[in-house]
Amino acid sequence: MKGGVDGEVYDVISTNNLTYAVGNFHHAGGKAIDYIAKWNGQNWSAMCSIPPSSNVIAIKNFNSALYAIGYFTSIDGINASYIAKYENNQWNSIGLGFDTPPNQMIVCGGKLYISGGLLCSMATLYDL
Repeated sequence: MKGGVDGEVYDVISTNNLTYAVGNFHHAGGKAIDYIAKWNGQNWSAMCSIPPSSNVIAIKNFNSALYAIGYFTSIDGINASYIAKYENNQWNSIGLGFDTPPNQMIVCGGKLYISGGLLCSMATLYDL
């Protein structure tokens, strides 16, 4: 991956011929890209016009959308308490999110599991 990133990468996924990297970085491929970046096989690009407010620690593909968790409280200018959903090229918050940052996220058996973080809105998260 040409140029790489200038910090730590915490998670990487590939889906639909694109690769996504998240972590604690501020440049990817020599471009100013904070915390979350997309690789199309040739170039890195940002996934939002306004970067997350802090680190992204995990990203997963679930039900045709991308879910990100981390230390951020906003992403692309929207309020998102430590969790956000990327669908149709747009970031969205998920309910009230979490009270504290979650620490892991996995997809298993057709379900998305998130550990850590005190839940504000359990019903919203169970209905992903």
